[in-house]
Amino acid sequence: MLWRLESEPLKTLRHGMLGLVVLGTTGLAVELVVLEHYTDWNQLIPVAVSGSGLLAAACVALAPNLLTLRVWQFTMLLYVGTGITGITMHADVVSDTVDPPLLAPGLFVQLGLLGLLYTFRHPASAEGDNHS
Repeated sequence: MLWRLESEPLKTLRHGMLGLVVLGTTGLAVELVVLEHYTDWNQLIPVAVSGSGLLAAACVALAPNLLTLRVWQFTMLLYVGTGITGITMHADVVSDTVDPPLLAPGLFVQLGLLGLLYTFRHPASAEGDNHS
């Protein structure tokens, strides 16, 4: 497998980035549940995206190949899109009882960008180069 050819320091950094995304996603998912961020269908989106992120992280950690890497990249793009959409939706909400935190969805953007950084020059992406 090509992923084993990566140097130890780079492998450690890559594992650290993946771990941070998993840790951040887990914390975010717990917070969403504790805050009951599921009362409306559009509030379920970040919960679902968090779940898909944890599933994709497990896949890319256990079987780092071109397919799981592309799934991971797609999921991280969903994170970025979810974060931008969430910031916009939080800014548009006007309520007498609750002021949603404007920048809280920005954590999705940060985690998504960190997840995409994980894939930069990933050895598994070289598998696709062999087939061209």
